Amino acid sequence: MIRGTTRKLGITGLIKQSAMADAFGINCEIGLAGNSLMNAANLHVIASVNNNTYYEFWRPEHIHQWG
Repeated sequence: MIRGTTRKLGITGLIKQSAMADAFGINCEIGLAGNSLMNAANLHVIASVNNNTYYEFWRPEHIHQWG
């Protein structure tokens, strides 16, 4: 299993990492990115790849409240 996030690799980098893992028959599990925008980007990548089985999401209420 390989882990990745758009925070470190960006959308294109994460898709490339996932494709490389898929070529070797390994899952690329995508986890928490740290903020709502990056988490949305992670979900878009998850929807576009085939070798992902879960999404790790840690959501403390005080971090994700606006204003």
